[in-house]
Amino acid sequence: MSQQVVEKSLKALLYFYGEELKNIHDLDKLLKAAIEYHPDLEKYKKATARLSSYYLHTRYPDIGDIEIFNKRNLAEEALRWAKEIFLIIEKKIGD
Repeated sequence: MSQQVVEKSLKALLYFYGEELKNIHDLDKLLKAAIEYHPDLEKYKKATARLSSYYLHTRYPDIGDIEIFNKRNLAEEALRWAKEIFLIIEKKIGD
């Protein structure tokens, strides 16, 4: 879920700037496009890379170790990043 929150938030930001919506789930590509409008978003590269890997493991459990998500700290980290990125993008769109 956290990956999807960030994906939709980044897509909303890009749409706000007139970008055509693309059917992609790659947070790194979406973030790279968003950085063109807001260079300060660069600090979320590590977060988007991590959330993308979480997404792949949960969406396609046969490619990775789904057991890593039994760790509460990973879930809390993902949720924290999703909230932070959502709120910063919400503020940028609202300004």
